[in-house]
Amino acid sequence: ILKCCTGKYIAFTAGDDLCLPGKISKQVEIMERDQSVVLCYHDVEVFNSEDNKTLRYWNQGSSACSPIYGSAEKVAKAVTASGNSFMAAMSVMVQRKAIPLTGFDQRIPHVSDWFMWIEILSGAGRGMRVEYLPEVLARYRRHGSNITSASYGDSDDIMVTLAIAENRYPFLIRSADNCRLKLRYAKGVRLILIGKTKLGRYFLHLSLRSGWVSWKIFYWLAASYIPSLLQLRKSK
Repeated sequence: ILKCCTGKYIAFTAGDDLCLPGKISKQVEIMERDQSVVLCYHDVEVFNSEDNKTLRYWNQGSSACSPIYGSAEKVAKAVTASGNSFMAAMSVMVQRKAIPLTGFDQRIPHVSDWFMWIEILSGAGRGMRVEYLPEVLARYRRHGSNITSASYGDSDDIMVTLAIAENRYPFLIRSADNCRLKLRYAKGVRLILIGKTKLGRYFLHLSLRSGWVSWKIFYWLAASYIPSLLQLRKSK
């Protein structure tokens, strides 16, 4: 489908998400006004598919990810380090000429859009920029069968992506390392929560040796030895 696109700009979305009035026109206006903008994204409302209730906003509110924009190189580093948490895929519009000729990388089906942003931003060239619109211009439908819900528990695709990215773009090596240590921390916590405390402790130690994530790592290390700490946490 991507190879069939012939327009100057390409906007990404999924079949079960909703575009709000003005989304396309406002993004095109920004990119037409400034040809140095290689990628543009906006805020998104996340809602529950069953009752239409707003769960959160992607880039505003207490549980949101702060938007990052500016030079393409700066954002490429941030996208790599964060796992693309601050940029909803359905909010992205890019210059078509900036898309790699090979399109989405089929080796990493679950996070191919993330690697696409890394490639677009890393290959954009000097002077190219990312723009952010603070408006909510789309709604992301949340339900039990979301691809992101099903796939991100397994970090294999993410690790493969980081290996490809740092090999292809050496300036991303430090950002890739930062992402790995956060993944190890998160995996350690998940393993402890499901009772695999020894393996969870191993991943927490790996994370701690790689760098710094959070003071909470010491709580989780303690919880891996003292199960009653987990029960106390659940009772609160």
